[in-house]
Amino acid sequence: MTTIISKLSFQLHSIAALLQGIDSIDYTLPIQEMGNATIGQHVRHTIEIAQSLVNGYISNEINYENRKRDPEIETSLNYAGKLCFELVSLIARTDKQLVLVEQNDAGEITHINSNYARELHFVLEHTIHHMALIKTGLQILKKDVTDPDFGVAYSTIQHRIKSCAQ
Repeated sequence: MTTIISKLSFQLHSIAALLQGIDSIDYTLPIQEMGNATIGQHVRHTIEIAQSLVNGYISNEINYENRKRDPEIETSLNYAGKLCFELVSLIARTDKQLVLVEQNDAGEITHINSNYARELHFVLEHTIHHMALIKTGLQILKKDVTDPDFGVAYSTIQHRIKSCAQ
């Protein structure tokens, strides 16, 4: 489990570093090719999913849909970066049983048995997915993302390394 924690910490640090290299106009600009979503909205979503896991650890019940949706994360680069660093300090926990709460469109609630390690892995993969969208958005804006592995799945990185070695 320490590997998953390290990987998620690395990704959160990568997001925080990226935020230091872009300006607030690009962070808040609706991108037509992305359904008018902003980089800030993707960062907010990513942070809030991780916050849901941290909060769910305490209560033993995770509900990713019932998030705060803090608009300040979407507009403040400094605040979003601060939250990334805060999450890094909060995710290193021991595994334990948790309950995932899902609600369908009719309002019916389902409880799914899970555990922290499984949900941590979900948050890691979800974070990488949104990092890929952030990278795409920045490329649409003609902004350079210097880290070629930003938003790339670990399995893809490993596959590339193996392919180059052959």
